[in-house]
Amino acid sequence: MAIAAAASKICALVPVKRLGWAKSRLAPHLTARERNVLAEAMLRDVLDVLSRTPELTAIAIITSDPAVATIADSCGARVTRLARSSGGR
Repeated sequence: MAIAAAASKICALVPVKRLGWAKSRLAPHLTARERNVLAEAMLRDVLDVLSRTPELTAIAIITSDPAVATIADSCGARVTRLARSSGGR
């Protein structure tokens, strides 16, 4: 019974770096704007899939990017905002 109760409180925890720093290895092939758009689309896809996963009771995003926080808020995810970091991770 305790295992069933614990299983009903599964949360997805998703760390997301600043969109402007995402997909930097694609820099030789995509502009900064294109990488930003790609990262945002990927984030929205992940949030969409997670929101349709019935086993999850919550989705939490950890980020220092206000744009990511806004997207997560609009998808109903909980947001933990980190202080702005100086690195890409």
